[in-house]
Amino acid sequence: MRLLTFDEFEKATEIVDEIITSTDLDIEQKIKAETETIPDDKKREFLNHLNSLFLNVLLNRLDELGNEAKSKSTQARDVISKII
Repeated sequence: MRLLTFDEFEKATEIVDEIITSTDLDIEQKIKAETETIPDDKKREFLNHLNSLFLNVLLNRLDELGNEAKSKSTQARDVISKII
């Protein structure tokens, strides 16, 4: 297990923002494509962090982002669980 870098934390945030704000995006394909560049020894930590960011959307940001964000976050968390 290796710690994530600042850039990897930023990348996770960008992925979440892109998935939440996009109108027609294959969430599973996006997550798989974006995690290909993450080293294997960091992939689990990266996906866990990504999962936490989507959980944060569900718990704290639905008033701001709306119901579509709830659906996308739930779907993304399901995809991440399958990958892990």
